[in-house]
Parts: sequence; structure tokens; C-alpha cells
Amino acid sequence: MKKADFRLPCHAGLSRKSQTGYQYSIGVHAMNTEAQIIASPVPFVKSETAKKHPRLVREPLKSQDISVPFKALGRHIAKCQRKRQSVRVPAMRASELGQVLRTLELKRAYA
Repeated sequence: MKKADFRLPCHAGLSRKSQTGYQYSIGVHAMNTEAQIIASPVPFVKSETAKKHPRLVREPLKSQDISVPFKALGRHIAKCQRKRQSVRVPAMRASELGQVLRTLELKRAYA
């Protein structure tokens, strides 16, 4: 049986390293690449003109204002936290999540 008549490419066509970069041999033509760092002169990351959103400070919820299902969920989370078990918290609105978090504060499970 005769061996295959082709060779696998060694170093993916990388022939030698020149002073400016790598020289790739593709057929008869050679391609030179130079390593460059492209950076923008304009500071896009942190803009001094960016405005901060004002935070609305609200009064803390009283325990009577929290609805019963969210109190129960807060107690369940606190109980599982003491047992070091994971808890699945369902998707809810921000107001509902606030009630659950306030229940945990009142239970002193999470401060």
C-alpha cells in the first residue's frame, strides 16, 4: 500500500519572524503584518459630562404593610439560609422584591 502524497502544513504557513512582524507565505506572494495597538484619543469609558441618576430615598416599609405571601417567602428564605440550603426565588416586580427584602431585614436573616 502506498503512502499519501501530501504533507500537513507546519505552523499554519508561518515561515519566519521578521523585525516588524511575522511573514506569512501564501503561494508566491508574501504578506507582512505589523503589531499595532489601536486606541482612540477620546475618553469614551468615563465621560465627565455623564450625569448621575438621583436616588429616591423612601421610608422603610412597616411590617403591617408587607403582604402575607411575601412575608411567607421571606420566612422560607431565612429558614433555608439557617439550614444552608439553596432557595429558588421566583421572578417578581421591584416592589414585591422590596417587600421580601424588608421581611428578611425584620427577621434579621440578612442585614
